Amino acid sequence: RWLEAAMEPAERALYAAQQQLLAALSAHPHFSEKASGCVLRTRTKSLFSMMKKMVRLSKQGKQASGQVFDLLGIRAVVQPREDLPEPEAEAAAVEACYIIESVAKQLWQVVPERTKDYISRPKPNGYRSVHLTVHINSIVLNDMEGRGRRSSGSVDEGEHIHST
Repeated sequence: RWLEAAMEPAERALYAAQQQLLAALSAHPHFSEKASGCVLRTRTKSLFSMMKKMVRLSKQGKQASGQVFDLLGIRAVVQPREDLPEPEAEAAAVEACYIIESVAKQLWQVVPERTKDYISRPKPNGYRSVHLTVHINSIVLNDMEGRGRRSSGSVDEGEHIHST
């Protein structure tokens, strides 16, 4: 019941957040200098995935509903500038990821202990992304991601920023 009650307003909040972030990035004075664009993809966690996670958290002795931060997500896929040589385009795309992170922090309340910077400290497999968890109204948006072309691998093309 808790999950069902949360999903409809959460999905509306996710769509509104997506539109708000797109508008803020369009208005940012430097974003278009660093990237040719940005695609924002949204997602909601499936009921099956949510139940699996809640069972796992329950087995760990945690209150499931208070520990689930990833009902919703936005992945910001930064499109590198094609008019620049690849190394410069990648560096600019990374800067665009940090612009997205900064804009998200201005728009919403960040949960500090749930912020991860895999661009400055890439994972051993080369994954590079910024993750933020933010509160949008009373909804927690866990999955805000931004990466670059190299870090996206088989998932997507382009640099992404992920706010979890």
